[in-house]
Amino acid sequence: MKYFLPLFLLCFLSGKVCNAQETGELRVIVGNPGALLKVNNQLYHLDKEPTPLQIYLPGGTYEVQLWAPQFEWYKEEVTIVNGEIFPLRKNLQLSEEFKIYKEAQERYSSKKFEQVALNVGAVAGHAALLWVVLDGGSLGRIRNYKKNAEVVLDEYYATLNPNEIDAISDDHQRIVDQHDDAKRLLEVKRYVGIPLTIASAVFTFRQLKKYNKRIKAMEKPVYEEKNPFLSRVELTGSTNQFGFILNF
Repeated sequence: MKYFLPLFLLCFLSGKVCNAQETGELRVIVGNPGALLKVNNQLYHLDKEPTPLQIYLPGGTYEVQLWAPQFEWYKEEVTIVNGEIFPLRKNLQLSEEFKIYKEAQERYSSKKFEQVALNVGAVAGHAALLWVVLDGGSLGRIRNYKKNAEVVLDEYYATLNPNEIDAISDDHQRIVDQHDDAKRLLEVKRYVGIPLTIASAVFTFRQLKKYNKRIKAMEKPVYEEKNPFLSRVELTGSTNQFGFILNF
């Protein structure tokens, strides 16, 4: 019995050494999240595997396939030599389909932003134009002229100096004239500006309606991920439908 344990350990270690000599190691590091690896009819989810992933294979040539969402499908033949390590380090490139989708998404987002900017700009611009036409600070100036005229008029009635009466009267008249000119200017501005503002708003918003209709008709880009390791087979009958996924 005392020789049994050493003999067992010797056999166990000898088996390990022999097994290592009968296989080689494929050591895989992939820098893309969600990557899948297929080799020797085995599919590995690299996010769930240790890094690096060590796969022991008998010596020979194997087809290695790599894929990750949004990235190109990659295939390579590797030759495994017994007792040696074959390092496979890969960063997959973005797929052409995803690049096309990203470009389309950027154009779509740009058009949507442009639509919002044009609509907000049209509303804000015409609101500002209407304020300029209806007021634009004119009402405040008219009120100030009226208030100043009343103050000067009170001074006129309160003065006892005959020499100041003419000067105060002239000052009052000047302020009244300024008040009347400001009112006439506001009336003219409204008379001309209101119809022009309405016409501009009607034309602008008709054009915006057509533009918004074109933008609304745009289809939002959709990226459909295609996993090359999955193949869907659908059998459609007159009364039944069947669907299943095959993992090759």
